[in-house]
Amino acid sequence: MKIGFFGDSYVDLIWQMDWNNVPHDKTPWSYRLAKELGYTVVSSGLGGTNQYYAIKSWHDHLAFQNGLCDYAVFSFTWHNRMYHNDELRHKIMRAVSEVRNYTGEDPSVISTIQTVQTAIDGYVRYLFDPGQSEYLYQLMVADILTLPAKYPTTKFIFLPNTEFSRKVLLDKFTQGVLMNFTFEALSNSETNSPGRMPVNCGRAGHLNSGNHDAMVATIKNIIVNYDKYANQVIDLDLSTFDLAVNPVFDR
Repeated sequence: MKIGFFGDSYVDLIWQMDWNNVPHDKTPWSYRLAKELGYTVVSSGLGGTNQYYAIKSWHDHLAFQNGLCDYAVFSFTWHNRMYHNDELRHKIMRAVSEVRNYTGEDPSVISTIQTVQTAIDGYVRYLFDPGQSEYLYQLMVADILTLPAKYPTTKFIFLPNTEFSRKVLLDKFTQGVLMNFTFEALSNSETNSPGRMPVNCGRAGHLNSGNHDAMVATIKNIIVNYDKYANQVIDLDLSTFDLAVNPVFDR
């Protein structure tokens, strides 16, 4: 079986890490899930990316991975994030999204980093329009939600990050499996959470190890029993997660 993860840090396997030398409690749930199921991973999310990156990754997968995956897991990130096809500019934009500084691996690009950072600061302060950003985000979500009908041999699981994305998904969802929760609320509500998301919290996937295991159990159950849950909105069983308070996710 092949599984693909399309989205941001909440579905990022962090492929550049040598997992043979990383303790289990430092690995993200997406990695643990694929390992437990014995599935081949064909695509990973990437921390700090926007929703366009997720749908672009899907189409890149179709073009370069020689066929469809059996399961596709999408996260739906913050609507105001930015994207650029240039790798360096995108790294800087991702750093901004994750509330961290990007200094670069090569001293020769420092001036470029400073220039791009100044441009981003100016755009956010003087040019960014929230209404337009929300509208374009809804169009991208709607486009992603058409994928189950277009690719019926792939089983889709949709995971919202934010309350805004959850509401948009609930409004537009028709096929696949939609989990009714937000990653943001889990990160903010878990025991000893270091701060409200988005924040450079230091947790792989912005969850503690116990909550990564709980997410593995949740998504594994959906995968194993997909026909039972297909084309439904499924509430997350919060009792299995380590939370100081239980967030409420209405319909």
